[in-house]
Amino acid sequence: MNTAPHYRAILHAVQEPILVIDRQMRIVEANEAAQKVFSKGSAPLTGCACHRATHGLLQPCSETGLHCPVIEVFETGRFVRAVHRHQRVDGGVVWEEILASPLRNEQGEIVAVVEELRDLTEALQHRSLIKELQAQVRRLEGILPICGHCKKIRNKSGAWEEIEVYVRDRTDADFSHSICPDCLTKHYAAFKA
Repeated sequence: MNTAPHYRAILHAVQEPILVIDRQMRIVEANEAAQKVFSKGSAPLTGCACHRATHGLLQPCSETGLHCPVIEVFETGRFVRAVHRHQRVDGGVVWEEILASPLRNEQGEIVAVVEELRDLTEALQHRSLIKELQAQVRRLEGILPICGHCKKIRNKSGAWEEIEVYVRDRTDADFSHSICPDCLTKHYAAFKA
């Protein structure tokens, strides 16, 4: 049984982009998912430099100050995980986790590196939103300097703000004003019916 077509079918069935890269940093195999996001039209990715396809760079990632998982796998022989900002063929920019693994021949020599690319863009956006929400909660839960008489709150810049303004500017809360029963009795007893 010829296993090459079977392995190629498996490679193309995977929904995440997969690149197989040789020691010259050339793509020797790319699945259909990788073709869709990194190739213009029907131009094959095979033979293209990996840094050109994924970053739009003319020189290897390592020469631009980026950590190159392909080089590290060839040097160490171990699995490497990295995160890179990649340029898609449609102009979009995504943050991707790169899972790079050595591909060995029958003698155990590393002949290529297999990269699986996982889009982290949405997860990172959620993480950023969570951090911002946590910061808002800390601002609202912290000790607030409040005037004992007029109840204004001193903000970070040292200015005093009405409590309604302070809360409105830092939350989605809106205020409607009313008078509690104690204040109604204390301040408006003459108007109480």
